[in-house]
Amino acid sequence: MDLRILSNGYYYIIKFLNLFLKQTGYLFSCVSKTVIARLCIIIFSVTGISIVYADSDERYALIIGNSQYQYATKLSNPTNDSGDIKEVLEDLFFDTTLLQNASNSQIKKAVIQFLEKLKSNPDSVGLFYYAGHGVQIKGENYLIAVDSNPNGNTDLSQQSFNISQLLNGMRKAKNSTNIIILDACRDNPFNEKDSGLLTANDSRGLIRKSTSDVSSGLSKLDAPSNTIIAFATAPGRVAQDGKDRNSPYTQKLIESMQRSGININEVFRQVREEVLEMTNGEQIPWETSSLINDFYFKPRVSIPIGF
Repeated sequence: MDLRILSNGYYYIIKFLNLFLKQTGYLFSCVSKTVIARLCIIIFSVTGISIVYADSDERYALIIGNSQYQYATKLSNPTNDSGDIKEVLEDLFFDTTLLQNASNSQIKKAVIQFLEKLKSNPDSVGLFYYAGHGVQIKGENYLIAVDSNPNGNTDLSQQSFNISQLLNGMRKAKNSTNIIILDACRDNPFNEKDSGLLTANDSRGLIRKSTSDVSSGLSKLDAPSNTIIAFATAPGRVAQDGKDRNSPYTQKLIESMQRSGININEVFRQVREEVLEMTNGEQIPWETSSLINDFYFKPRVSIPIGF
């Protein structure tokens, strides 16, 4: 009797084992996925069930949500967004690290630790998610820390996290697959009288009134090999923070990631379609990809009749 896992087989292997041993009162969330998978093989071989699965990856996620800016416009939803994304990714068997209202030094330290995990596991999948203010300075993309207090372009770039550092680290890590999700471009966080930066309503990004060096939204990024970079909106545009618990982008991302049997490209296509409709055409999510490996957040399991 075959239990065939179409992709990322650990998900259903662990689910099945937890169900199989439910009466023991012991769940295996504290045990590594590799150990659980091997135990499943032993149990299923004894019971006459054979298992075929693919993509025996380790999944790591670094999730950052910045809402409580000290010198910039506060945002309502990034802490909600990041917390909800963490819960979903843990259900999808990611090893998650969550930072909320993080300083620049905290972000940099967490990124270093995240990249070390990817480097030590060549078959791993790395996912980086950020919700908060973002800015483009001279073509470079920066994520704004809650303690950023700029007095000019140089100060802002020094006090914010340059996404290029993450991309370069992923190139050096040479792990299997990387996913970068930026629900940023949250418009105009700083007060004009302090920094020449304008304030606006209900969006995520940054605009400078007095110079062309700082632009609204994030610029396009080139993805390293086997990487997809997903933006909440098109390059150079701003994204809505939202009136509900989550931003429009994160709300639709959470829904799409949990649908079974949908590969990652279709996940983001569905998000784009639904966000476009939800925002009445004002926000169009965007991706740039160099993915070669197929990836499913939640694979579909095929179990033969009579199982």
